[in-house]
Amino acid sequence: MKPMKRTPAIIAVILVLVSVMTISVFADSQMDSAGRYGKIRGSSIQNDSNLVLLKTSVNSNRDNAFLTHTIDFYCQNGVCQHKYDTSSRGVTSFSAQYPINRSIDAIPHAAYCAHGIQGGNTVDGKAYVTYTSTPIT
Repeated sequence: MKPMKRTPAIIAVILVLVSVMTISVFADSQMDSAGRYGKIRGSSIQNDSNLVLLKTSVNSNRDNAFLTHTIDFYCQNGVCQHKYDTSSRGVTSFSAQYPINRSIDAIPHAAYCAHGIQGGNTVDGKAYVTYTSTPIT
């Protein structure tokens, strides 16, 4: 009986499986001082091929401020997508996922993110922001 010649097919299947399982993950996090809110922390990560997860948190939010996310997706010719989102008032943590929209004309290569807190009742209109970025794969 002749040995079966399946080696190229088996190698191809293994390569496909390995490429599917090795999605690159890049994350960035930053922490800065935020006055009476304590520290503001921001993080951004591409958690799968079509989503960027942003998280913003502070130590304290007694004056009923809201947390914000601003995300700009950059393509070859500049900003190709812009999103802005706010939390409900008084929370100390805010997470959201933002879709990466790809088209023939716009293929994002990076996301630049601002994580903020603003609109509180007792902080004289001060806002605090920290920044993160993450490459898009």
